[in-house]
Amino acid sequence: MPQRQLAADLGLSRPRLRRDGTVVVHSDEAGYRAATRLSATASELIGTYLHVITDDVPSATDVREMGPPPKLSTDSSPPWNIFDGPPP
Repeated sequence: MPQRQLAADLGLSRPRLRRDGTVVVHSDEAGYRAATRLSATASELIGTYLHVITDDVPSATDVREMGPPPKLSTDSSPPWNIFDGPPP
């Protein structure tokens, strides 16, 4: 799955990463339902909880754009990019 595609499929855009590992996304949908769906889906993919918040809250500061995943060996254990899944 291409980077950001999971977020886009859930109606979210601009996934960014906060220093503490929280994923910050933009949502045109009122409330936090889409962010909760992203958290649940991504958590299931990576096997651990992923905290996701929307960018309309004060704590959505200190974020950086998510770039391409780093080049890794064929080892499928993290830290691969959560939006792409493990390497083949």
